[in-house]
Amino acid sequence: MTYTWTSEDGGLYESVPSTHPAISSLWRAVVTQPYEWTDAANEFWGLALTRGPDGARSVELVGPALRPRPLVMEPGHEHWGVELAAHVVVVGVPKRGLLDVIVDLPVSGSWFELAGVRYPFVDHDGLPGLIDAMLVQGTLVADPALGAALDGAAGWSERSLQRHVRDQTGLSPKQVEQRRRVRHAYALMQQGLPLAEAAVAAGYSDQAHMTRDFGLLAGITPARVLREYLDGERGDVLR
Repeated sequence: MTYTWTSEDGGLYESVPSTHPAISSLWRAVVTQPYEWTDAANEFWGLALTRGPDGARSVELVGPALRPRPLVMEPGHEHWGVELAAHVVVVGVPKRGLLDVIVDLPVSGSWFELAGVRYPFVDHDGLPGLIDAMLVQGTLVADPALGAALDGAAGWSERSLQRHVRDQTGLSPKQVEQRRRVRHAYALMQQGLPLAEAAVAAGYSDQAHMTRDFGLLAGITPARVLREYLDGERGDVLR
């Protein structure tokens, strides 16, 4: 779901679903005031690029999150990045060792390095091309079998499914499904469905179960998430 927030002093946050098969969403932020928020737990790997007020550049590899994590943005900085599709994995990095971790990548001038390969520091519009280059170089791999497994395709034994998903993502199939269900429920709530109905439509046994998952993954209740979305405060909490 597309989300855009702007402020009178030029601040901006935007998150847009991508049509690129390897990308879940593209986002960008222009920070004019100190800003803190809690990023919900999710199964996606991502890249975040930053340009500071002095022109300094940084690039971060963002691992999947088991729990909500607080993030801080400082005034004068511009940020943009990508969340990869769940079946796209980073090669040559310890998957489980990077859960809940954000890693600063080496940057030299207009280049940065990931898994031993140098890539150009691109602007927001250059992100799809950057991901294409990473796929060609083999730094990223789109795993069709992983995508099929996450979508519930038959043909996997329970043990094989658990091992393959954990090896590729660092998460268990149950953890991935839990995150997807929370986002589905949130989307239904944004469309106007009452909380109890959204819970059932998203596959929960009851609203209490949904509330528990929201607390674990987003750090707040569904009612508060929805209220802040309607008030325009943090509609990006569950992208």
